[in-house]
Amino acid sequence: MAIVVAQTSTVSASAGQPQRHLLSFQACVDWLLAGPRPQPDDIHNELLQQRTNKTRTLVVAVAASLLIASLSAALTGAAWAYARVLAEIILGSTRIRLMLRALAKARRDRRAPVNVAPVWAGLSSVVLISAGGYQCVASGIMPLILMAGIGLANLVGGIASRNAATPRYGILLICILTLPFAVATILSPVPFLFVIGLQTPVYTAGMIFLLLENHKILLDLHHSERNKPPDGAS
Repeated sequence: MAIVVAQTSTVSASAGQPQRHLLSFQACVDWLLAGPRPQPDDIHNELLQQRTNKTRTLVVAVAASLLIASLSAALTGAAWAYARVLAEIILGSTRIRLMLRALAKARRDRRAPVNVAPVWAGLSSVVLISAGGYQCVASGIMPLILMAGIGLANLVGGIASRNAATPRYGILLICILTLPFAVATILSPVPFLFVIGLQTPVYTAGMIFLLLENHKILLDLHHSERNKPPDGAS
């Protein structure tokens, strides 16, 4: 009897372990998508759905990343560059498909839970772009270095606007994009390129402040709309 009880307890513990992992994963997602201050549920849901309305900027970002990856392959002929092109095609198309699916779901039911798949796909894409930017700097090819820097700056600017509804997530993306690029330029043997690396953290901080300012403006708009008296009320 004791053996049966022990076996039952072991099975229950094994079954509960994946559930605890799922709860921890969901808690991490909830924290990442939350703002600096707690908001009413209706405003919080509106902010989360706000991200699904930026499909055009996503398409532009995916196209820009694929262009940089293609030029990297053409200029270096390195295996990592061709691997990045393939990864950009797969991940970029996946991101667009997930975003369109989330947008359609949000239009059907605005109270539906937010699909976290686009969030993690975006995070994976940023990690890929950041690693590619590091390799561009390490190549020592100046046109490629400049192109990678301009591309990163454009992507960070888009993040500061597109992710204003989820500032923690946006800040994480900005740091992942810019800090490895700063390290690569500081360590680069190219003369005076370290100056770019020293300036990059200042740029990163400025874009984070811009993201938080955009978040504040967005919150003010939602609160003013929420507190607006109904038509005909005195």
